[in-house]
Amino acid sequence: QLLGSRVPDDVLDTQPTLGVELDELPPYDGVTLTMREVGGTFVQVWPNFFDDCGAWAFVVDASDEAGLSTAAVELW
Repeated sequence: QLLGSRVPDDVLDTQPTLGVELDELPPYDGVTLTMREVGGTFVQVWPNFFDDCGAWAFVVDASDEAGLSTAAVELW
């Protein structure tokens, strides 16, 4: 329900993240969620963002077959 209100109409027209994007969801049940999206080209600085993070999600473009093995190595 919370994220459903944020899904854009052009959800299938996605592009890789180039850099760092910051987004904040409106308060829900008294909690505001701040999301920082750090693109794969910034893999060397990913650890800089882990200290102040309460949770993280590793998202992979499953339609990019060549990138799946690279993603697996980066996650490991």
